[in-house]
Amino acid sequence: MKPATKIAMILLTLVALAHLWRLVMGVPVVIGGDVAALSDLVGGGAIGRGGWVVPMWVSVLGALIPGGLAFMMYKEHS
Repeated sequence: MKPATKIAMILLTLVALAHLWRLVMGVPVVIGGDVAALSDLVGGGAIGRGGWVVPMWVSVLGALIPGGLAFMMYKEHS
């Protein structure tokens, strides 16, 4: 396996694991908002205090797509 392929596979795996961690732990992600308002915005999709809470379903895609790509890269080069 070429080094660039291995690095890409590792990075894709880390992205997928980060999204899985978010799903399991229920960590809220706010884009463009106030960090102090996180406890008020848990639930996803809400707009509050200038921010947007990223819904949990985004992390489902964020785990499946990079995880699937990493798995395909692994199978292609094993």
